[in-house]
Amino acid sequence: MLQDEVQCQNQTQQQQNIAEQFEKLTVAPKDANVHAPSTYTQQLIKKQDRLSEWEQGRIDYLGEDSYENIEKKLDETINGSKK
Repeated sequence: MLQDEVQCQNQTQQQQNIAEQFEKLTVAPKDANVHAPSTYTQQLIKKQDRLSEWEQGRIDYLGEDSYENIEKKLDETINGSKK
């Protein structure tokens, strides 16, 4: 009997610990937008959009796809460093 009672108390304590840990994982600040995509995800989307625009012939010659930026990227790739 005593062993069963101790086992029951241990299980109850384990369940409480798990519930506390789960609560810490799921609580977000009130002002947090939990549905907003991460910065990394946003960067991937932007990169994919640029690639799609490039492939459709809509090249941003004065912006990110300018000669200077392409040359800089080529230099970084060839030299293995960023300027």
